[in-house]
Amino acid sequence: MTIQPVPPDEDQRLARLASLGLVYSPAEERFDRITRLTHRSLGVPVALITLLAEECNWFKSAQGTSVDQQPREMSFCSHAIMGNDIFTIPDTLLDPAFADNPLVKGEPFIRFYAGQPIMYKGSPMGALCIIDFMPRRLLFSENETLCTLAKCVESELTLSVLSQEQIQLLTELDEAKRQSLIDPLTKLWNRHGMDMLAEREMMGAERHRQPVSVMMIDVDYFKQINDRFGHPAGDIVLREVAQRIRSAVRPSDVVVRYGGDEFFVLARDCPDKLAA
Repeated sequence: MTIQPVPPDEDQRLARLASLGLVYSPAEERFDRITRLTHRSLGVPVALITLLAEECNWFKSAQGTSVDQQPREMSFCSHAIMGNDIFTIPDTLLDPAFADNPLVKGEPFIRFYAGQPIMYKGSPMGALCIIDFMPRRLLFSENETLCTLAKCVESELTLSVLSQEQIQLLTELDEAKRQSLIDPLTKLWNRHGMDMLAEREMMGAERHRQPVSVMMIDVDYFKQINDRFGHPAGDIVLREVAQRIRSAVRPSDVVVRYGGDEFFVLARDCPDKLAA
């Protein structure tokens, strides 16, 4: 397998990536919206927003796969961030640099990859990339679409839409600690993350004299889904429920997978009628 390239400004790049606090952070609808549009408009099985950290390639948003990261040494995005334009591999089996990659030789058997670097303060943070399991070539219009959508991701990187308390917690912790607070299935905060956030959020609400709404949500008849269709089907249902909750609440609200089929939402400055 080809040795992974390293950008000349790697230390500065990693410092800028760390300042964003996005690696091992909860999934956000604003990024999922972009990968959904990429997935549908370009007709590919997989669309990803990747952030290339020191040891891994973290998927901030993913459509078409439940995997949330991969080792950096297997990453296609390591190559994509070395330039400014779209990096394309029309057929991985015909490319000596990628034919022996474990992700090509084995699951998920990648045959096509295209990634547009995502820039922040002059450094590439990762890529908006698309994957197919058969060879293909992008049309000029498809290249333009991928570039345009990558610019949308770059715009989102300049915004902080989580609550101040969530941002503060993410920036205080290193990547390993943040990973322990994120539910790997739904990419929501897990119960431990909620424990760390709840007191901060309540104190912030008190300080700003804001009302707080707390919602508990569970999936009816979830055990029957697992019993009838198996746990993999149950996992698909939980990921879909998590995505629908994210899309229904505000970006600043705290969304948690409390456990099993139970979800928790803490919403500050949210009137009773809106919460209902």
